[in-house]
Amino acid sequence: MKKGLKEMNKHCIDKLNCDFTYAMAQNTGASSQHESLNATMASKAPKSRCYGTSESADFRYGCAVSRKNVWEKYIEMTKEKLGLKPAMNTPRHVSLTKKTARIRSEKSKTKEFKNRRNFLWKQKTMLRNKKEASEGDTYNTNMGFLTTSAVEHCPLQSVCFEREPGIVFFDLETSGFGKSADILQIAAKCQQFTFSRYITSTQNTSPQAFEGHLFYNGNCIVTKSPNTAYSLFCNYLRSLRRRSIICAHNAIFNVPRLLRGIANVGMCEELGRIIEGFSDTLPIIRLVRGKKGRGENTLSQLAKLLEINTDGTHNAIQDVRMLERVTGTLEISHETLVTVNKTWNACINGEKRRDVCSMTLKTLAPLKDHVSAQMRKKMAESDISFEILCNTFRTHQENRIKTLLAIDENGIVRVTKSKRIGQSIVDFLKKVLGEI
Repeated sequence: MKKGLKEMNKHCIDKLNCDFTYAMAQNTGASSQHESLNATMASKAPKSRCYGTSESADFRYGCAVSRKNVWEKYIEMTKEKLGLKPAMNTPRHVSLTKKTARIRSEKSKTKEFKNRRNFLWKQKTMLRNKKEASEGDTYNTNMGFLTTSAVEHCPLQSVCFEREPGIVFFDLETSGFGKSADILQIAAKCQQFTFSRYITSTQNTSPQAFEGHLFYNGNCIVTKSPNTAYSLFCNYLRSLRRRSIICAHNAIFNVPRLLRGIANVGMCEELGRIIEGFSDTLPIIRLVRGKKGRGENTLSQLAKLLEINTDGTHNAIQDVRMLERVTGTLEISHETLVTVNKTWNACINGEKRRDVCSMTLKTLAPLKDHVSAQMRKKMAESDISFEILCNTFRTHQENRIKTLLAIDENGIVRVTKSKRIGQSIVDFLKKVLGEI
């Protein structure tokens, strides 16, 4: 090959240079493609050696671009252009390389591969956030160069807890109602001890919020990074010297978002040692008042009915104070709040279970025109994905599909015993798998 390169005529060199120039001129903005080409060039001209000033640099870069365009087939094309005899192993090498690339490409497009990639990315992100939480921020937008310390040190305290858990009233303020919305404020209150921190937003929250700043009543407020805010919250709970029952009004909204925020900064292990569980005052108040109508048990409505000051509503620390007074006025004891709490591990496992069900539900999207959304949700909760349906149909045909949906090994209805729904799924699978 070395000898062949030296014997290249001017026409072939011009052709390779033309390919290289054309590839460099294409600026489509696809960074992954650019990185792929850069990796190929690095394999042909390793950076550990200086080929930039050598005569072979043009040939090496030309080969890299040709490989990007036509894979290993460029070797055969180059030999044919030079009039060299084809080698015995070259066609087999080209065929094997092409087959391997095709298999890798098809595998990377499967849902299992993408789910695995997302899982590894989340694990890596959690590990990075955990390290950042322990080290603190060394750089952040608007940190204040030469005016404030670059690292805010928030050491986690080590204390001995009392046996009886304490009730910590808690509330959040978020940038929206979606699960991905940022937490903008965390507030908590246990007896006379209060905690409130504003958190720097990473998303656009309103026209009045810009460049990472938050405004409240027209005034710019001081915010903390998520890592710092959760570290301070952890230290606040530790300072109470007892394991905590986090008590929120409508915990179904607050708790999942708090757990996601904690997981994002990698502090599940630290806070899991401090937080005993979570309690929701909403169902308790509904039971005490005997009213379950929509909007009748909101925190602001309860405060007005009980003649409690509502100034500063929707500021988390004010909402926490209102919640404490509401529970006191309705004579809801701490023992009641402790009794109905849901443990930390149960909440964590519930969130993981919901994430798995959400991913499974997405795989059932092809059935949306044949099965109702409620049925697809029940299938996802039973861990029945579209892939499982296809594999079951290929192996056992339609009888096993109906059994899979109907009753499990304990005799409990898994999804539905409706023959019409089962037949609708079977007909769809016949149509889809028959076309493959």
